[in-house]
Parts: sequence; C-alpha cells; structure tokens
Amino acid sequence: MVNKVININGNLIKVAMEGGAFHIVNDQAFRAYLKKEKLAALKLSRYLRKSYRDFLGKEFKVSSGSMVVEIYAHLYPGEFMKVLTKSRFVPNIIKKFAHKIIFHTDIIDIGENDGIQRVIFDPLGGAVNLIL
Repeated sequence: MVNKVININGNLIKVAMEGGAFHIVNDQAFRAYLKKEKLAALKLSRYLRKSYRDFLGKEFKVSSGSMVVEIYAHLYPGEFMKVLTKSRFVPNIIKKFAHKIIFHTDIIDIGENDGIQRVIFDPLGGAVNLIL
C-alpha cells in the first residue's frame, strides 16, 4: 500500500493506494477541497485514476463518475451523523448507530471488487454529469 498526501489548491488530501483500491481520508481538508469547486471530486477521481495507471501500469476498473458518486455517498451521511451525535435530544441508541456510520465514512474505500457498492455506484456514475 502506498500512502500519499496530495496538495490540491492548498488542500492536503490523504490517500492510500493499493492494487484494486483507494482509501481517501474524509477529514476537514478533504471536505474543504470538495466545497471549493463543483467538479472537485471529479478532478480528484481523474487524478487518482491517472496515479494508479502510472504507478501500477494498469487501469483502475472503477470509472471516475462512479468514484464521484461513492465519494459523495460517504461524505454527507457522515456529516449528518456527526450533527446527530451532538444533539441532546437524540436518544443514545440512535447516537450509537450514528457513531458506527461515522466510523465507516471516515475513510472512503473505493475498490474494484466492492460487490454491492459497485452494483449501486457504477450505474449512478454513468450519470454523474447529470448529478453534478
């Protein structure tokens, strides 16, 4: 596995790359980068796919569009759950569930062989231009 810190417009994006997968750290710098411009996630996905090809000598088998959909699918639920955990009106059982979702969205894992995720995100990725 190769860990990289990518400097994009002053935002330090932490990414790990291995055969068949990327692991993007969903931290404040990453979220700030995504908020700066509409196509930030698409630009990042294209950069990552190029890095994968340059480093491993083969294509990453997840489209840029599918990667964008997966990034946003991890980004917003985690943010919403963080708000829930801070509310004094939310029952503890819901907060416990929210913490589990936060744990699963802190790192955005995008893999070629992620079964159900590919079934969901790949078709949506084909329409990413309509979504953005």
